[in-house]
Amino acid sequence: MPEPPGPVRALLAVVVLSTVPVTAQQAPDLLLLAHSPDLPLIEANDNRRPAGALDGGVLVVDLDVVEGDWRVETPDRPGLRVVAVAEAGGPPMIPAPLLRVGEGARVRARVRNRLGAGPVTVFGLHARPSEAVEGFVVEAGETGTVEFEAGAPGTYMYWVREGRQTTWDSVPRFPDRSQAAGAFVVDPAGGSPPDRIMVLSIWGQPVVESGDTTYLEALTINGLSWPYTERFPMSVGDSVRWRVVNASDRNHPMHLHGFFYRVLARGTAVRDSLYAPEDRRLVVTEPMLRKTTMTMEWAPTRPGRWLFHCHLSFHVTPEIRLPGAREMDPRDAHVHMAGLVVGIDVAPGPSDLVRRGPSRAVDLFAGEYGAVPGFRYGFTLDGEAPADSLTEVPGPPLFFHQYEAVDVTVHNRMSVPTGVHWHGLELDAWADGVPGWSASDGRVSPVIDPGQSFTYRLSLMRPGTFIYHSHLDDIHQ
Repeated sequence: MPEPPGPVRALLAVVVLSTVPVTAQQAPDLLLLAHSPDLPLIEANDNRRPAGALDGGVLVVDLDVVEGDWRVETPDRPGLRVVAVAEAGGPPMIPAPLLRVGEGARVRARVRNRLGAGPVTVFGLHARPSEAVEGFVVEAGETGTVEFEAGAPGTYMYWVREGRQTTWDSVPRFPDRSQAAGAFVVDPAGGSPPDRIMVLSIWGQPVVESGDTTYLEALTINGLSWPYTERFPMSVGDSVRWRVVNASDRNHPMHLHGFFYRVLARGTAVRDSLYAPEDRRLVVTEPMLRKTTMTMEWAPTRPGRWLFHCHLSFHVTPEIRLPGAREMDPRDAHVHMAGLVVGIDVAPGPSDLVRRGPSRAVDLFAGEYGAVPGFRYGFTLDGEAPADSLTEVPGPPLFFHQYEAVDVTVHNRMSVPTGVHWHGLELDAWADGVPGWSASDGRVSPVIDPGQSFTYRLSLMRPGTFIYHSHLDDIHQ
């Protein structure tokens, strides 16, 4: 579904739709309910292997722009007919093949347009930094070649759009057709510390279902949608460095559960800015604008299962799953989210948590209090309906002290199940509040069914202002 207007916006990555502008009446033809033998199957690219080969200090890479069959979950689930990029002789990939070179190298890229008709415009294959995004047009059946100095170290991107585009940002917000994109990394002399690269992507089109026009979406990290995205195994004390590329035309606040991360660099499509040590913010959520990049670093300091995801509800709701895929799974811990989410599994080990003094018990009631549609659910401390509309949303503030031992029992008096996430708090994974996923010490955050209760153990490791919110049926709750 399209996201609403106003401040509710978020983060993502890449894929290009096929040929000419698509109307709602044409859109169903883009859906592939079974593999089409005339289309190559698109591979999810985990960005571990760079494309091309070095030849005398020049990275030579041959790329093909092709149409393919994209399965955002598993090969047996519904797919999409989209345009993607392949390394010559290899399968098409989403994200597009990784370009990675060292500082001082040159890049010679050949891009062939293998689509049946119409030109494509290639953006981002040029030296960095740059004053503007540079692009070039490749006609159908032809090859365009460009050679350039890689330029300054950093995290960048390149992408392909169908048609003859005059500027890189000339495509309307909807439909989302700017999907054939990949990461372009320039390492400093001497190399970079070990890292992983995540490219976020959105495909979206209006379609007609039962006579009504709806909006279908596919949102992926490295070419896959949760719960089929990659799991990141770690150990307590690991040093983790991620490069995150938002090659999409939407914005995304990227949230890490259970830990703070340090923002080392932020970039755009044309330049990257490495922060001085004193300017490296410590955050749990970092907003990423369209066509921007981030380099982040963090260390897991306690075991358990955690998440890293876009914090826009419309980008992680199961309602964005493709028709057919929605009906293939029972409602469980893995399918109450979808889209821009990856899982983190930290092996058993020591914990850094500190709780002091006797445990303080707090009761929090989730109820249906509001009369306004869309604002019926809320929290109270006494279970009674709020006295006025100003206290309906948000819920009551909770005041605690650093290291205080607090146990919050959530009583679900709603007619729907729920679960509560303590956003920004560093606590045991089982108390993190993602139902059926957050787990440690043999315990799991449950779905709290109507009439049931669950007690979360809070660890208040640092002073500050945080939020708590439902982490189930997010759009409605």
